[in-house]
Amino acid sequence: MLLEDLLKLTQLGAKKPILFWLDEYREISLELQEKLTEIHDKMKEESNVKNNLQHLIELLKKEIPNEFEIAQALLHVAEVFQEVPEEQKQIVQNFVQTGKTFYDRSQLFHLFANERAMVSKHLAPEEKVAKDKRLFENEGMMYCLEYYLVLYKTIQNAPTEGEKRKYIESTTIVVELGEIPGLWIDFSRDEVLSKFILKIMNDDVRRTLIEAYYTLKEELMKINIHCDKQGNCSCDYEHTDLNTVITSFKTFIQILIQAFQTIGIETLGSVFFRPYGDKPRLENINL
Repeated sequence: MLLEDLLKLTQLGAKKPILFWLDEYREISLELQEKLTEIHDKMKEESNVKNNLQHLIELLKKEIPNEFEIAQALLHVAEVFQEVPEEQKQIVQNFVQTGKTFYDRSQLFHLFANERAMVSKHLAPEEKVAKDKRLFENEGMMYCLEYYLVLYKTIQNAPTEGEKRKYIESTTIVVELGEIPGLWIDFSRDEVLSKFILKIMNDDVRRTLIEAYYTLKEELMKINIHCDKQGNCSCDYEHTDLNTVITSFKTFIQILIQAFQTIGIETLGSVFFRPYGDKPRLENINL
């Protein structure tokens, strides 16, 4: 069914970049091209809706997809489904909602890709390396590595399962230096992407961290957190469990540490957080 294929595309695109599910994208894309072309060809009069359908079909035919353009086009073709049977209205609503999320995520990646391209024009190779090292030493160390190490060690040291879950599920948690976001809320906001990961000039390192980030985020988002207007929240782990989440978090940090070492950084900054002592060597951190 066309609507279900479109919904699947927007749901996957909302979760992570097409780059990491390219085979599945191409399979869905082939199905959509055929079904959308059939609808397009039945439209006798030229209209914006017909033109938008044609534009989406052309984008889906490309071997290397431009996910930002696809996300834009998907939102435009939503007009086709303004009048649908009652039993399909919820699918249309889900399609529009996930389509907007897909658009917002892909727009973020698009903007940072343009920014990196502009900066890259004016930098020699050695200047790009130096820029990345400064980024890792500052934003990467403060907003990412040390923060996650503090959070991980706090979870590990928590005496009960309930205490461990608190540091994952709570909107804010208290550590030695004050309040910081809990793990689930931090990943739901994607702040580490815009503050750090998407600024990295080294393509291989950036891609590795994006993949590691979304692997962990996918596991975290399996935790269903529901909050009422008073801020009271309930959580269930129907599709994952606490040990799996903690293990995934550990793997993410290990990949993060390897990225720092690749960039040429061997010690923690220990400016604010000192989860493993004062300026320990990364190779000596035992998670």
